[in-house]
Amino acid sequence: MSTTVLNPAVLRVSAPRMLVIKNRPALLHHLLDRIDEGARDVVVGLERTTYIDSSGLGMLADVHRVLVRELGGRLRVDGANADLRLLLEVTRLSRLLEVVDEVEGGEEDAWLAPDDWTAPL
Repeated sequence: MSTTVLNPAVLRVSAPRMLVIKNRPALLHHLLDRIDEGARDVVVGLERTTYIDSSGLGMLADVHRVLVRELGGRLRVDGANADLRLLLEVTRLSRLLEVVDEVEGGEEDAWLAPDDWTAPL
C-alpha cells in the first residue's frame, strides 16, 4: 500500500494552454499576489500548456527573481512536454528554473489564467 504525503506548504498553480503576452499579466499578478500572501514554495504546472512566447518565458524569470533571489523561496515548473522542455533548455531557463517531471502534494490553486485574458489599458 502506497501513501502519498501532502505538503500544504507547496502552492501549485496551473499555467494556461498558451502562455503569451495577452494572458501573461494575469498569471504574473496571481503569482505575485500569492507570494505577497506568504507562498514561498511555488510550482507552476505546465500540463495544459502547449506554447510559451518570449513574454511568458520572461514572466517565469521575473517570478524566479522575486521569489527565489529576493525572498529565498523556491520556484519549480512541472509537467512540461518535450517541446517546452527543449524551449527551456535552448533559452537556458532550465539553468535558472527547477524543471521537474512532477511535484506531488501541496495546495492546488483552483485559479486558472484564462487563455483569452487581456490586460486592461
